[in-house]
Amino acid sequence: GIALSYIVAGAPCVVGNLWDVTDRDIDRYCLTLMENFFGDCEDAGSSKQSPSLAKCVADARSACKLRYIVGSAPVCYGIPVVRYR
Repeated sequence: GIALSYIVAGAPCVVGNLWDVTDRDIDRYCLTLMENFFGDCEDAGSSKQSPSLAKCVADARSACKLRYIVGSAPVCYGIPVVRYR
């Protein structure tokens, strides 16, 4: 599928949905995921490591109203990715 194409092309990790989901719920999910993964560090002087993308994908599921239907659709393919702050 398309996720494998991105991984073969060199992407270390791909986030994709296993099935079609409603747009408003997945928008809420995506905003929470981006805020968790790319959010500003509260303590600017620390060399604190941010959570992995897979952890952020799992944590963002709680933002969905239909957590077990829409929230369970997004999954990570590839190797664990961590953003250092």
